[in-house]
Amino acid sequence: MSVLTRLAGQVMRGLLVPKPVVVQEAAGFKVRKFLKLRCQYCYFVRVNGRMHVECTAQGRHKQREPFNVKLLW
Repeated sequence: MSVLTRLAGQVMRGLLVPKPVVVQEAAGFKVRKFLKLRCQYCYFVRVNGRMHVECTAQGRHKQREPFNVKLLW
């Protein structure tokens, strides 16, 4: 095997390797029995009969009340 064919094989192998996929994970709501505002940008919202805390500054401040199982049936 010549040096040229070996070098060409290494270049082709490098081109055929798939690029890693970057996944941005999003945080969901924290389920808490007692909701509280954690910063000045947090505010309360009522959605489908449940209280939620939304935050425009920090997405990790999002909270919601747990489901009332008695109302589901």
